[in-house]
Amino acid sequence: MSIIVSFKKYTNVDHKKFIAELQKRSGLEKSRLNDLLHVTSSVISEQAVFLNDISLGKLGNFETHKYIEFIHTNPATGETLLYPPRIVTRFIPSSEINSALTKIKSDEQSDLSR
Repeated sequence: MSIIVSFKKYTNVDHKKFIAELQKRSGLEKSRLNDLLHVTSSVISEQAVFLNDISLGKLGNFETHKYIEFIHTNPATGETLLYPPRIVTRFIPSSEINSALTKIKSDEQSDLSR
């Protein structure tokens, strides 16, 4: 099953479009896909709390980083705000996925220049 998609076509995909595309490509039912995505996001969130990175084999990694709290003063109003600590998880695609996406992007750009 191929989930690699075009950059321009799916840059800002909402949940319904994402599920529809996954359903079309995988052949799974919508409810089953929603369950799988819910479980996946729960596992990622649970591991992020403990600052654990998650490896998805040849797909890539989810890296977790904790930003400490900080105080910021708005120069215009003089208001002081305390920003709480936050945990950010970002996806780093594998080199295989990166090269496949780069190829797709270059193919799209060559199609546009024709």
